[in-house]
This record gives sequence, structure tokens and C-alpha cells, in this order.
Amino acid sequence: MLQVVTRQQPSVHAAYQGARKAIPASITAVYEKLRGVEPAVSAALAAYSAEQVTPVIDALEGARAPLLEGYRVKILDGNALGAREHRLAETRAHSAAPLPGKALAVLEPALGLITQLIAEADADTQERALLAQLENSIEAGDLWIADRNFCVASWIWTLHQRGAAVLLREHQQLPTQPLEPMRPVATTDQGQLSEQRVILAAPEGGAPLQLRRIRLELSTPTREGETTLYLLTTLPVTAADAALVATLYRERWTLETAFLHLTTELR
Repeated sequence: MLQVVTRQQPSVHAAYQGARKAIPASITAVYEKLRGVEPAVSAALAAYSAEQVTPVIDALEGARAPLLEGYRVKILDGNALGAREHRLAETRAHSAAPLPGKALAVLEPALGLITQLIAEADADTQERALLAQLENSIEAGDLWIADRNFCVASWIWTLHQRGAAVLLREHQQLPTQPLEPMRPVATTDQGQLSEQRVILAAPEGGAPLQLRRIRLELSTPTREGETTLYLLTTLPVTAADAALVATLYRERWTLETAFLHLTTELR
């Protein structure tokens, strides 16, 4: 285990002389060190931890059943780090506390692990601006589930070109064109489901990409008061019908739960 020598008062330090060559790092020393860690180091630590733990989960047969047979589900979400005290003189005249940064996290529900983290020191950075840093982690057979903040044409095309499927909540600014009217397909405990096919233009003028657009008229409004959700997916109907697509999207909240568990455990 790494040991760090901390500065002590002479009388305290003298008590350790001859007994041990190094003093274990105190909690204060650990936090002092963490303040200077670059975002890339934090991201690498998260990936390394997942890499080390995954074989243990496999050996113990602790992985959960896949949410969708034949796909490796990855749930993507962003998280703004909590506001800090007004330690900098420049921020003391503002009512809102400064934000220390933002993070994108990728949760693999089958493992119960955040397997990738993108840390960004600029809290005002748009989440979609960080998507390029995730491209190396895209694998054929993935299913990426995310909220409308990540409903970007370039991201959808990147996933599709690498053999991965996508399930996103639709953003109003995404330029799609309907191929047919909405048609009712099912009624579930979540609400009434309708579906239609739409196309998304190719980034370089090639053949457009066909998507399934699913409308869910909710039985119970969301906490923001919304009564209708629109979902876009490249999953074929043979892999997931509209009802299953809506259920899979609800799994996005498992990442929010993971953030809560982290907060609780770290406290």
C-alpha cells in the first residue's frame, strides 16, 4: 500500500522515529492530493476499477441477466458535480455557488458498474460536446440508452456505423422525416403506445438511416409534468417491440440510482 509522509509537529514526529519509516496518509492528506488530480486520471481510475472488478463478478457468477438478449446494454447520463462554497473571492458576490465540473458516466446494468467516466472541469460544457471521448468504447452489439440531451444526429450515426444500436428520448431539434402516420400498437401499465418509421439524413449525403419513433402517452405524468414521451431507436422489431422499448428506456434511471449509491457510500 502506498504510504505518504505527512508533515507533523516535531514532538509528534519524534514519537514515530525508529518505529516506522513512513506515516500513513491521513484523510486530509488524501483530499489534498485529490484536489490536484487531473480529470483524465479520474476517468482512467474509473475504467481501471471496472476492468479489475469485472473478472471477479464473472468468477462469482454475479452478473445479472441481460436487459435485452443479444445486446450489451450501456446507459449513458451526465451529472453536474455539486456546488461548492464561495472560496474564491471572485465568486463571493454571486448568490449561486460555483460548480466544480461535469461528468458523463456509462453504466452497464448487467455488471452493476460504471465502466467509463468522462470528467470535465468546465461545468458549463454541454454534455453532447463530450460524446467524442466515448467513441473508442463503442462496440458492435452494444445498445446505448440515453436521455434527449444525447439525441444528436452525429452520435446516432457514429453508433450505427460501428454496429451498435441506440435508444434515445427524442430531442425536438433532431431533423427526422416521417415515412408514415403514427399507428397505435399497444396499451401497457405505462400508457398508450404508438409507433411510426422516420428517417434521419446521412451526414455526407448518403442513404438515410431509418429509425423507429415510439410515442408513449403516459398514464401518470413525469415529475416535470410531461404526459407524452417520444423515443427513437434503431432496434429491430424482432429484438424489441414498442412495449419493451419503453420498458428499456425506464432502465435509464438505474444510473441515477448508481449516482445515489456512490454519494451515500462516499459519505
